[in-house]
Amino acid sequence: MSSLPLLITSDADREVIIQALREACFDERTVSARLGVRNLQAVGARHVKGLADRSGWDKLGVFVRIFLFGEVLGPREVASELPKETVETLLAVDLLRRCRQIIDGRKLGDADDTPGSQRVDGWACPVSLVPIPLPGIGSCDAWVACDRMNSTDGSSSRPAGDVVFSGHNPLTRQFLRMLPQSPTGSILELCAGNGTGAIASARLAPHVVATDITPRSVHFGRFNAWLNGCSHVEWQTGDLYGAVPGRTFDRIVAHPPYVPTLAARAVYRDGGTTGEQVLQGVVAGVPAHLAPGGQFMMLCIGLDTETARFEERARAWLGDAAGEFDVIFGFEEQRTPEEYARLLVERTADAPPEDFPKWRQLFADLQVSAVVYGVLAGCRRVAGTGPAETRRVRMGDGTRFDAFEWLFRWLERQRQPDHLARVLAAVPRLSSSLRLDISYQPESGSLVPCDFRAENTGDPFPAQARVDPQIARLLTLVDGQRTGREVASLCDAASGDAEPPDALAAARTISNLAERGMLLL
Repeated sequence: MSSLPLLITSDADREVIIQALREACFDERTVSARLGVRNLQAVGARHVKGLADRSGWDKLGVFVRIFLFGEVLGPREVASELPKETVETLLAVDLLRRCRQIIDGRKLGDADDTPGSQRVDGWACPVSLVPIPLPGIGSCDAWVACDRMNSTDGSSSRPAGDVVFSGHNPLTRQFLRMLPQSPTGSILELCAGNGTGAIASARLAPHVVATDITPRSVHFGRFNAWLNGCSHVEWQTGDLYGAVPGRTFDRIVAHPPYVPTLAARAVYRDGGTTGEQVLQGVVAGVPAHLAPGGQFMMLCIGLDTETARFEERARAWLGDAAGEFDVIFGFEEQRTPEEYARLLVERTADAPPEDFPKWRQLFADLQVSAVVYGVLAGCRRVAGTGPAETRRVRMGDGTRFDAFEWLFRWLERQRQPDHLARVLAAVPRLSSSLRLDISYQPESGSLVPCDFRAENTGDPFPAQARVDPQIARLLTLVDGQRTGREVASLCDAASGDAEPPDALAAARTISNLAERGMLLL
């Protein structure tokens, strides 16, 4: 048998496995309900024993014990729930192996000469097979094989630095939630790992290519694509774009390794001393591999420095083609350099205490002001009208990539020569998620407004800003009946200024408020 687990056999075998998984309801919702957890992300090694005891001995219970918890079951226990054809097929694809159960640290059969001993065979899965909900309306779960992190029978041969991670890792689940859901022609996924992203993208494009630098990940990815019926997903092994030389795509997505490290230990995790090494390679290769009008998306960390914010630095990585791209960074959280240095030491196994001052010094040398985390996205402009734009936006709990796609369209709309004229002719409406807070303070014996804050709590991105009284007045004049020009005229009249109304300035204000989701055009 190959040193790598899992074998791709026939479509008939695949159908037998899929039918068995469906009949058992081996999906995240059902399994989570059986185990009494919110989702399978909440199931860790500390849950295995207690949850396994509650899983029962029906077909679902057998799959939970073997695939999810890595237990070794006796032949009778398996045969009582799984038909012979299912067992033989699972053996054929290496999702099930014959092994020896272990009791008191000894394999049964090793002490055959001991009075009363007996040889008892068992069954185990050399990997973990987990149901993972796919994003998108009407999507079902995918079944994804990955390396087992809590193997009980020693049958997994994964190397320590080359783990094929589960899709139930919180960051992988977030990557899946952020994947673009709009149809396109072709998709390239870099750093594809176990292939869940490629499987999720397979229904959106007739051609999907997934690549990874490690042969082990590509092997798992091919198996998972086969198991889930994604025959049009092409797998290639190589270092980023080295796996697809000379080819272009309509969309590029990646969840690259981005954890800073002082000593590389894990291919799937480590991103060089800054955490940006692989990410920079992904961005630098985009111009040669992304078609006009195409988009790229990466979930990553980045460094804000004293001289430039992360998205501005990322734009520079695009090289001579930087002017062809709008770039957006969807900001989710940030840490100070000291906070992040401490986190790196706390979360790195066996990290020596002296690593903390090393990280602090490194970030100081790089003039890092903040370590930020979120989604970096870009769109290659089709036309050359107007300058390329760079934005940082805040992501909320409900933010998805369609918000980025909306903003790319809006930026293109803003570049049109007649944009401001269209804004003045349009009828703006207040967003249902707009909030305008006005603070008052005593002045000359009465309360007068002193502070104005506008906030959008919803789509496309959460936004808040302190605004001047003129903008606050403009918002109160928007009623869904007046055009932008009428609103501007009333706003200027209410201000009592002797100067003639500046319609274009009002149009720019309305446009900026619309970009922040406070007004709808």
